Amino acid sequence: MKKIIVRFPNEKELKIIGDKIGIELSSLTTKVYLDTKEVKSKKRVLKKQNENNEWKEHWIDMPKYSTDFKDDAYAKIEFLYEDTKKNKIKFEEIFEQSITNKTKSIWFPKLIPGKYRQYRVIGGENPKYPVYVVSKGRYENKTWHTSYRLSQISVPHYLVVEPDEYELYKSNFSNEFVTILKMDLKYKDEYDCFSDLGNINSTGPGAARNFCWEHSISNGFDYHWVLDDNIDGFDRYMNGHRVLMRTGEVFRSCERFVERYSNIGISGMNYHKFCIDGSRVPPYTTNTRIYSIILIKNSIPFRWRGRYNEDTDLSLRVLKSGLCTVQFNAFLGEKVTTQVLKGGNTKEFYEKEGTFAKTQMLVDMHPDVAKMVTKFNRIHHEVDYSGFKQKLILKEDIDIKNNDFNENGMKVVFVPEHIRNTINDNKEYITSNCNEVVDLFTY
Repeated sequence: MKKIIVRFPNEKELKIIGDKIGIELSSLTTKVYLDTKEVKSKKRVLKKQNENNEWKEHWIDMPKYSTDFKDDAYAKIEFLYEDTKKNKIKFEEIFEQSITNKTKSIWFPKLIPGKYRQYRVIGGENPKYPVYVVSKGRYENKTWHTSYRLSQISVPHYLVVEPDEYELYKSNFSNEFVTILKMDLKYKDEYDCFSDLGNINSTGPGAARNFCWEHSISNGFDYHWVLDDNIDGFDRYMNGHRVLMRTGEVFRSCERFVERYSNIGISGMNYHKFCIDGSRVPPYTTNTRIYSIILIKNSIPFRWRGRYNEDTDLSLRVLKSGLCTVQFNAFLGEKVTTQVLKGGNTKEFYEKEGTFAKTQMLVDMHPDVAKMVTKFNRIHHEVDYSGFKQKLILKEDIDIKNNDFNENGMKVVFVPEHIRNTINDNKEYITSNCNEVVDLFTY
């Protein structure tokens, strides 16, 4: 007996198949025997909602967000039939797609991979605070580089490099949105590596990040962004789907939220791989580690330290001081896996030293919450954040009693295939040439 699971997105598509077969199907149908047209169904059960909706008290006057989107399928039905060539052909005719001996499940209509990648979010404003990208050994103008992606969405930013690589970066990253800064090497000399090795091999990105921190303060800013150099795009998570952003509002919306609170020390965007389509996650999570795309309040009494895991260390020191951290799920960064790319810390750290030293350093820094574990045949660190319970505190002059959402000028547009992933897939071109607006919350 051949069994294939078929998922249907809505009642309309389910009825089409029911009419083809000559039987009545519903969202409660669980099995269909095609040879005999026997149907089995389940009883209707009301699901209890266990979702934590605390975020709704704070996500006010912010871009629309919902965790009430429909399940991944309106109906999921097992279709069973005798495994013969004739039945296989009949099944393919009914569902209008080919199957193989390895086919276990399909969608009807046939699923189009990356359907929501045909849309782009545009509109809104650029970030209010300076954006820094710390880079080393990645001066070739690859499309995955953070500076390339920031230029794609017309966000002015600083690319911070060491003096000996300045000309190499300048020759490859020259456009109106990037300003290349030579890092002052005194920050490497003064850096606390938290290591017996000192900085004879590398300080990691921490020294350059401290340079960015002081540069931001010297220019009169209250916050600054600091990003890794391997971010391959930015998403907005909308109604259970990740949609590519072509606007600096991806940063400005995060800033708007953080500015309202007195006790957020650092915040940042989650990785898009940790927020897959269909995830019922809140728009933000408090009191956890912040990494790679970080918004720092300049006045907090800390600086970067350590050759490894410096983002986890800074997050923990902020949390232990009683301040909050905020990780955004409403806005996401598409980070390329660190050890896949050449440059950065890959050669100096991971290729030579593995993961033991960096894990041990974090355990030494925070033995009360960090421990060493072995996962996937490698050594990793494991941090317990459950003890941090601090709540967000609104500034005294902030009132957010209005329950409405605020798109801050953003809208979603359809982008034709000949534009997607080309040189024209940028803020300026799409804003001028793509006018078909889509409401993904009612799609």
